[in-house]
Amino acid sequence: MKTKLHRQFKGKQQTATISMANTGKYYISILIDDEQSLPEKVKFNQKTTVGLDMGLTHFLITSNGVKVDNPHPLKTELRKLKREQRKLSHKQKGSNNLDKQRIKISKIHERI
Repeated sequence: MKTKLHRQFKGKQQTATISMANTGKYYISILIDDEQSLPEKVKFNQKTTVGLDMGLTHFLITSNGVKVDNPHPLKTELRKLKREQRKLSHKQKGSNNLDKQRIKISKIHERI
């Protein structure tokens, strides 16, 4: 099976969990013990500390007053999902087109 290793790891492998998504893709989660101690906590002072607030009207508001607007990819993906599910309801049971449509819907769910 082909794999894409996103980063190399050093240490002792503890567990590996393989899972399959509805789209047919396999994913593996690996737990590694690198036998290093935890890093020390960094103490922040008031001048460098920034508070972050995630809200409904704005995606992010900092204590400095910077406002970041909401990205709306979820709305477009939900619209696509709605359309594809309507198409699925008209497919004949047991057909190959029904299976193809289910995979399309699973891919949209993965993106969401």
